Amino acid sequence: MFGKGSLSAPFFLAALIVLLTTKYGPLTLPGAVVAAAGVGFSLFGLNLPAAATGTLSATVSFAAQATVGICPSCTLAAVFFALAGVVSSLCLVRDGRSVWAIALALPLVCSLSFFGFRLHPKPAEKIGAGLQPPAPVSSSVQGKRQVQAQETLLLYYSPWCEYCDEPLRAFIEKDPEGRSWKPVVVPYSSEGEREVREMGYRGEVLSAPESPGRGFPCLRLPDGSVFVGKKKILDFLERSGFSSTYR
Repeated sequence: MFGKGSLSAPFFLAALIVLLTTKYGPLTLPGAVVAAAGVGFSLFGLNLPAAATGTLSATVSFAAQATVGICPSCTLAAVFFALAGVVSSLCLVRDGRSVWAIALALPLVCSLSFFGFRLHPKPAEKIGAGLQPPAPVSSSVQGKRQVQAQETLLLYYSPWCEYCDEPLRAFIEKDPEGRSWKPVVVPYSSEGEREVREMGYRGEVLSAPESPGRGFPCLRLPDGSVFVGKKKILDFLERSGFSSTYR
């Protein structure tokens, strides 16, 4: 019933499961549709569409994460897409269509290289001390104001990050007015602002094009130090005795 090349179907299925079991985002539904299509292409031996679906989906995901911020579940889904694409591309080679396999592999290799470069931490971030001045952060309130000097803690988050809720709630519980910290949604979206408002935050919501730590959640201190990950941020919150008067 099924044609050759169905070995990539489990990888497409794994990507589909990851997308459907993590926090919903704007790309969840399109990604799930693409993964389901990949399963069909693979099972029916349509190796070229399957290879294109896997490699191009992974390419877009890795490039987007390298630009905006790395999401563990997104990375996992992208890895499964890439594996599915590679398996289907090997089937193309077997069928004598190596040119297509190479053409599809090139953008994937480029995006993986970019992703790997952005994933590698800067020396300043390795020791937890920022040697570079904080980047300007634009206000989400009609985009009129820019923060030129960071004086408060900045908590970068994505509304589709499943690990961001707990740090956000912890900061909001201690300082709902945002006197000593500011939430920074990456990139700005009404969904991201609505999320912190519903948690009880009443202060200013900022936005930025990317996370300085290349992942979420990310906490940046006034001295430029960066903490990435839920556990590190919560540990800092507990050790610092953070409150609305923190400086």
